[in-house]
Amino acid sequence: MWTWIPTTIDQGWATLVAAVAGFLIVAYQTKQGFKSLSVSQAKQAALDREAREHQAELDRQADQRRRRDEAVALASALTAELTAAHAAVSNGLRMLSVAIAGFEHVGDHKITEATKVRNYLPRFNPLVYRSNVGTIGQLGPSIAHDVVDVYNTLLISETIGDAEGTTGEVIATVLSAYREMYRGWLLDCMHVHARLLSFSGGKEDPGALFFERQKRTAGTPARETANPSATKTLPSRH
Repeated sequence: MWTWIPTTIDQGWATLVAAVAGFLIVAYQTKQGFKSLSVSQAKQAALDREAREHQAELDRQADQRRRRDEAVALASALTAELTAAHAAVSNGLRMLSVAIAGFEHVGDHKITEATKVRNYLPRFNPLVYRSNVGTIGQLGPSIAHDVVDVYNTLLISETIGDAEGTTGEVIATVLSAYREMYRGWLLDCMHVHARLLSFSGGKEDPGALFFERQKRTAGTPARETANPSATKTLPSRH
């Protein structure tokens, strides 16, 4: 039955069979190798993606911490500067009251020379605010708005012109109006001072300056600061 199968295989056939078998084995191993390589590359790609995402999250958190640290440092610097500004304005109000009394004494006599009204107003050069005005937004929109508000009032003396050909009584009236404005500013200053302390120290935020002013206008006793220790650091109001 199997007589057609040769009892011996010559060397040529043996070489061919061995070559085909070897090729099939190599092909199979190569296929398995490529399959393993593809799986390995997919796993490595997933690991690389996870590593990049993790690094991006770490970078984001580090950037948030850096921004927060910068904002806290700015709030602390502004807190210290407002303390100094409060003292300067308080002292300036004493001199302003003396000037008002002097012009009231002049009465309805006309003053011929130009009167530099701004020279009688409290003055303070806010170096910290000027050098960081572009980064005030780091404090958040509400606190940043109040900081700009209170500093703009502090700098108003730089925009006031001279009074010419008017009486001492008129000048006294003008200066009296500014005195009341600065007295209100002292309360505003303490309120913003407390807000900055709350930002840097985790204390309770007393809220927007707008609502504090509304309470004063309505006759409700205004809370000057949410932090009793902050009040101690500021000179007393006139």
